[in-house]
Amino acid sequence: MHSSSPPPTQQYAPPDLSLPSAVIFDFDGTILDTEWIEYESWRDIYQTEGVELPIHVWAQCVGSDYDAWSPEAHLESLTNKTYDWPAIHKPRSAFVRNHLETAGPRAGIRAALEYFGKHSIPLAIASSSDHAWVDPWLEKLGLIQYFSHICCSDDVQNCKPAPDLFLKAAQLLNQDPKTCWVIEDSKNGLIGGIKAGAKVIITHHPITAHLDFTGALLVEDSMERVLERIKEQQPSSKE
Repeated sequence: MHSSSPPPTQQYAPPDLSLPSAVIFDFDGTILDTEWIEYESWRDIYQTEGVELPIHVWAQCVGSDYDAWSPEAHLESLTNKTYDWPAIHKPRSAFVRNHLETAGPRAGIRAALEYFGKHSIPLAIASSSDHAWVDPWLEKLGLIQYFSHICCSDDVQNCKPAPDLFLKAAQLLNQDPKTCWVIEDSKNGLIGGIKAGAKVIITHHPITAHLDFTGALLVEDSMERVLERIKEQQPSSKE
């Protein structure tokens, strides 16, 4: 009689976190946690109309613009009404800005930017938001000096999940996208980064934690944890 032995434990190789030639950061949700308050602002509008906005539905537009999925069109389809959107957006935008007024960067962001700078790795922003939103926030957060280039929706024809923003950022950095890292929080960002040929690192949050990030180089819940993982693979003299 043959004795049965337990199957061998599978060993998974850790991701190769050798430092890249450049790093391209998303902004909303990755550097500044704007996504939850954006969701809340829309959830409140939906609830006023007697309908719900589940997180998994809202997540369709995270990392992209409203061309990918429109909360306006979705609400109108649920209620069979039309709305005065400019009148609705004015207080909604004020609500978002007021709640972000005292916010700082997500955990580990500033330390990561300093770490990459210490290793002479050039940095850029690739955001589906426009310059009028991104640039002032980078100034307010005291982070703008870390970035050689800022690429926004007004610089390209197509936002994420198209690769245009990442390709533009890599071009401005004079780097091959294949040797770059992209730091993202969303599925749309992951798809765009992969299409560009880059390696994508995900730092998810409560809005995107449920998403399937298959294809990412690394998935963590903060840049703080990502930086720990990076340092684990570097020679001690490089820390």
